[in-house]
Amino acid sequence: MADEQHLDLIDNAFSNFREDGPLPAPLGTGAVRTTVRHRHRVRVMTAGALAALAVAAPITAYATGRLDSNGPPTVPGATATVSESAAPEPTTVEPTKSAPDGRITQTDLGNAVLDLPKWVDEQLNQGMCPTGRQQFSKGRTKAADDVADFSHIGTAAVKKVVHADVDGDGAQETVAVIECITGELGVQAVVGFDRDASGAIVTMGLVVGSDLGGAAKGRPEVIRDIRVAGTKIEAELGDLVICCVDDEQPVTNYHWRTYSWTGTAFAQTGGPTAMPQNPRLTNLGVKLTGTPVRVNGTEITGALTATIHNAGPTAQEPVLWLTVPAGISLKNLPSNCRLLNDVEVVLRCELPKLQVGKDTTFKVDFAGPAATFPVGTQIEAVIHVYTNITDRDHDERDYYGDTDPRDNFTALKFTVSS
Repeated sequence: MADEQHLDLIDNAFSNFREDGPLPAPLGTGAVRTTVRHRHRVRVMTAGALAALAVAAPITAYATGRLDSNGPPTVPGATATVSESAAPEPTTVEPTKSAPDGRITQTDLGNAVLDLPKWVDEQLNQGMCPTGRQQFSKGRTKAADDVADFSHIGTAAVKKVVHADVDGDGAQETVAVIECITGELGVQAVVGFDRDASGAIVTMGLVVGSDLGGAAKGRPEVIRDIRVAGTKIEAELGDLVICCVDDEQPVTNYHWRTYSWTGTAFAQTGGPTAMPQNPRLTNLGVKLTGTPVRVNGTEITGALTATIHNAGPTAQEPVLWLTVPAGISLKNLPSNCRLLNDVEVVLRCELPKLQVGKDTTFKVDFAGPAATFPVGTQIEAVIHVYTNITDRDHDERDYYGDTDPRDNFTALKFTVSS
């Protein structure tokens, strides 16, 4: 394939990233289903770009053994905390000539050849983000359009550097946040660095890394900050990253974890071992039932009932979206509902606060001309339920807190009978 074709493939991939702008308010069946897939768009973008790379050039991955230690595995849903007393305390000694000075400035680190460990997000190790020995310049690796072999499309950058004597040899080492941006979101890795006897920069290992799909596996989806605590490193981890609408409400819940050098790798020695419960999120379920739709003179009539259940962990204010085909009119609507007319008929209702473990029902009658919906016609009603984030302003494009749309989306088909 000619070089121009290589560039066209990558150009198209990045154009898709840039053109995929903010989501509009869910209007219609197709838009509602788009909203359901909203949290997973970054995965789609990643897969699409990776497919372009597969055509353009072979994808290579760098694998190392020692560099990808990330401490004890987390248990989804667990809230256990690692005791600080369990932290191995390196023995502090006076600096000697045998202990190289591992204090590396952010400028020097950002202009060096660094051995990057594997990213925790496995998909990004398949050519999306640079791993292995990488040349940094002015704080970042080369972008995809600067790389002749198109081996990756993500750019790694040094975001923050701290210094501490993590191994107790009397000299400081360097711990940095390295970020890789692919499309609209990025992943972060906290990595330890030192110098060998010759003064060359060597990688100690991975302290902790983020994973864009990590919330479901008890992993952090974002790393916001790092700091020093004696000989230990503390990282501020977030449970959830929302993509990709600018006016979404912040729902990420942050906490700090502590990591220590064991002599061969970094391990967690303090803080929660899994994501603490996020008070901004909830788990809604919805079921949809209806009466038979029958021809009544020149029109058809029917009714549907949505039952919404709040499985917790906090009381929330459900927001219901109902979509029916154009030509159907909705009747007996509550005062907290309003119609949003597009190609299809869309109804949006803000329901009263629903306590944990409780149900609420929503009923609506509908009708339509029999000439448009003759006997045998199927009419599909689609229900989608989110929750308002309590005590926050909101509009139609806000993020409503439910991270798992599988149970808060349902559809029901009515067949017109005589």
